[in-house]
Amino acid sequence: MATRKSQQKKQLILETALKKFLAYGYTKTTLEDIGKEVGLTKTALYHYFDSKDTLLTEIADGIFNHYVEGVRDVFSREISFVEKLDAVIELHTSIVESYFTATHTLVEDLFSVAPVLIRRKTHYDEVVITCYMKLIEEEQARGAITIDDPVALANLLHIIINSINANYLHEGLSDAIRVSQARLTTQLKNLIRRGVSTHE
Repeated sequence: MATRKSQQKKQLILETALKKFLAYGYTKTTLEDIGKEVGLTKTALYHYFDSKDTLLTEIADGIFNHYVEGVRDVFSREISFVEKLDAVIELHTSIVESYFTATHTLVEDLFSVAPVLIRRKTHYDEVVITCYMKLIEEEQARGAITIDDPVALANLLHIIINSINANYLHEGLSDAIRVSQARLTTQLKNLIRRGVSTHE
């Protein structure tokens, strides 16, 4: 059983690793770099994580869990369907901005570790889509919305909300067609409101 000191050291390693990955990229950051920052040798670091992939997976799980818990909290609130979707959009945007907006290094680096993250993301995608489906079915049962295909809508909402924050990857676009994150978010919220209001 891990001691409190051991748990604190593990958390410090996770926080330090994330900072290093964001600053220098996953492939350029070594376990030695992380160990040096937290006062551990590479061998001692293996006591906490058996590989860099395991370390990244735990970081990703922390981010995904934060999002899933946030979605569940939003969906448990006594607010309208549209307000819940607005709140999830804001939650998603705040998480992406807090981890990735300051630097694109990790995002650009993801292709080299995609298999590690894709396995984890697939699991969390399923959890979040199931949350959307439950919300849609509940709202439909009480007559708040009318949806032809709740499963398709749940998938579509998840895809769109995840995709809206990918806008910063297209920095090479000309000013004539590139829009700010705020404009994309506003447009998505308006689209949801209009779509739902036509069925109410």
